Amino acid sequence: MAALKPRCQRRSRLDSAKPRTCSQSVVKTGRLLISHEAPITGGFAAEISSTVQEECFLNLEAPIARVCGYDTPFPHIFEPFYIPDKWKCFEAVKKMINY
Repeated sequence: MAALKPRCQRRSRLDSAKPRTCSQSVVKTGRLLISHEAPITGGFAAEISSTVQEECFLNLEAPIARVCGYDTPFPHIFEPFYIPDKWKCFEAVKKMINY
């Protein structure tokens, strides 16, 4: 298992630097889990997953998992239920391992 923390959010930087690191990790592990707080639709995880899918399709042993926020507006009092936490990530890892 490898944990990567990309610090860039622009597509131009993503194309030049991070996919090599993500690709190396996917080739090594065969899996990818992406987590961020933004909604799942149209989020940064979609860009990462599409880039990795294009470059590492034959190396993937399980579908790319995205653990993100929901696609609905939410009041700030319910923020702990909206933001991905360690338990949501743990469930996604279990699904990937059992795939």
